Amino acid sequence: MMPDLVDDHSWSITEVRTTDFNAAQVIAPTVIQTSAIADEDPCWVDDGSWSITTVTAEDVHATWATALSEARPKPVTKKSTSPKPLRPAYLTKNEVQKVYNAMSYAMWKDGVVMNSHVIIMWSMMGLSEAEGDAILHNYLKKAQHWCKVGTKPRQRRVANMRAGRELRYVWVHENDLRRGFHSHLMLYLPDGACERFEAWSREALTQMVGKPFPKEALCLRPNRGKTERSRVQVAWTWFRYLSKQLWPDARIFWRDSKTGCHEAWAREVIKPWRIRESPPLPLKTLANVSQNIGVGAQRNDRYVSRWDACLFDEFYSGNEMSEWRQRLESERRQRNHQELIATLQI
Repeated sequence: MMPDLVDDHSWSITEVRTTDFNAAQVIAPTVIQTSAIADEDPCWVDDGSWSITTVTAEDVHATWATALSEARPKPVTKKSTSPKPLRPAYLTKNEVQKVYNAMSYAMWKDGVVMNSHVIIMWSMMGLSEAEGDAILHNYLKKAQHWCKVGTKPRQRRVANMRAGRELRYVWVHENDLRRGFHSHLMLYLPDGACERFEAWSREALTQMVGKPFPKEALCLRPNRGKTERSRVQVAWTWFRYLSKQLWPDARIFWRDSKTGCHEAWAREVIKPWRIRESPPLPLKTLANVSQNIGVGAQRNDRYVSRWDACLFDEFYSGNEMSEWRQRLESERRQRNHQELIATLQI
């Protein structure tokens, strides 16, 4: 009996059932300490009545769960990176022109005709477009090194000695509906090095991919032209094949001093192979060339291609090889002349 407490009306009773008490004891033993609390409801003071609050097990569980959730650290959510924008799987006019100028310059500068066509099927290796593109750049970098140390040019004096030690290449990405994402490479290899280069390529790509891949995922086709002219024609046929994804609406504009301005559809001038339907790609560049035959090297030698000079009738004539041979002969005569002058001065 609590007569003193009954008279001053200064407290309230919280009724807790036995089942609720047991449940609360398991979760939070401190709950039972609040069974008698001062009533905070202002209407209780006016009417002089008792205030009884009933607390159930569900309320205890909910209160404790809320306290725990507020005490836990909030998970850090990473901002999702937006996917790379897709570009149509068509080659721009500038990309095709870069490949043409590089091949033309290699003939004019060093008499080098692309004699190997490599096809790498990234889709058959289980790689995405971004992964295949990254591995291609690493593969070409290692191929440059292999060509310098893995081939042994003959140690006699020749006019074109550097051609056997330096890798020149062009490449194009494609995304065929039937074969998936793959790359075409055209490059120059020293005579007799095709089989060794293919074996090295399979080993190097296996290490880069991290797993074996089907044999059909890598294909190397040599240029089997018997004469210089036929080898040049095969190389330009390969170029027309690599250019088949040229943008259908691409145009070429040029100005003639006599007839004025002209324009033409690029596909009518270049005459590439038939275009194929291709899904878009999350890549910025779909074609490129090695630095040693790129824009910088051409600019240093003040080279102007048939494309840049708008000599479209001579696109695939192979005149670059004739000019290379004439330049070598001119350099030889100049050296002989200088040697003769040096002899007379003695």
